[in-house]
Amino acid sequence: MTSPPRNLSPGLQRTGRAAACIWQKSRVLMVGADGPENVGRWTLPGGGVEPGETPAEAAVREACEECGAHVVVEGVGFEVVSPHSGTPSTLFLARLVRLEDSPEGRPRRWVNPLELPWAEDYQLMVAVDVLLARHWL
Repeated sequence: MTSPPRNLSPGLQRTGRAAACIWQKSRVLMVGADGPENVGRWTLPGGGVEPGETPAEAAVREACEECGAHVVVEGVGFEVVSPHSGTPSTLFLARLVRLEDSPEGRPRRWVNPLELPWAEDYQLMVAVDVLLARHWL
């Protein structure tokens, strides 16, 4: 049995976590991780699901907020669990429509998800398997 998602955002009653794997031409968009403890780390854009919001809507919103990516979710999401915190997230593959400056001012970079160190990211491992199965990478 999966434990209920933890509220990782103070002040809001989050109902889960969601992330977007934005791909384009065999590359994936990563964003600089937030917080002083994560300096130099990269992650997929994602965060808390707000009340009344679906996980897919949260992934689209977080992609825009964190890295300025306007995206369309492609298909259903799949659960990934952080090996560090045990927190589950719903991960969605997302097609890029338009890219603007990050409203949060966070750095972003396109990476080859099949190369190290990216290939060892716990979220990317799941996404890459699906992208390869669909012949999108």
